[in-house]
Amino acid sequence: PVLIDFDLCCEIGYQEKRPLVGTPAYMAPELIQQSAAPSVASEVYALGVILYELLSGQLISEKASASELLLQDDSIFKLRDSSLARRQDWSAILYKVLNSDSTKRYESVAALASDVRNLIEYKPLLARRIGRVGRLMRWRQRNRVTANIATMAAGILLIGVTTSILAWGRAAAMRTRAQVGQFE
Repeated sequence: PVLIDFDLCCEIGYQEKRPLVGTPAYMAPELIQQSAAPSVASEVYALGVILYELLSGQLISEKASASELLLQDDSIFKLRDSSLARRQDWSAILYKVLNSDSTKRYESVAALASDVRNLIEYKPLLARRIGRVGRLMRWRQRNRVTANIATMAAGILLIGVTTSILAWGRAAAMRTRAQVGQFE
């Protein structure tokens, strides 16, 4: 059985013609259009609506689709963690979970839960590909002590190399002056 709405459930793949039942704001577009049977993807969509409401503090407008709403209004993400990267991560998860194409949603609730867990633990997400710098920043968030030690070691090494180069340059200049002084 699949939970469609409180008090409503049916078997996955239930194909018989049925009346439209459920709360429209929480129903996946394919259920509203009755073009597909209830599925894991439609459950993932409903969880996405709930996640949207938890993050934004607003109900999804029944006038616009969830993905249209996400495109229209970036100000919905007034999260406690206000860093741009974190807002982009939450947005990527919401875009994936609320996608009007059911094949582009998470394959399971476990995959959605895994991505949310990864976001909380600063690990790479399925919903958003990031480059090397982004992966490095996430690693730094997960391993702050190691990252700080590595940063300090790199800084000390940089200072040491810079000092050595400057000392070598001064020594070379002094040698050149001494050689020029011998010829005069």
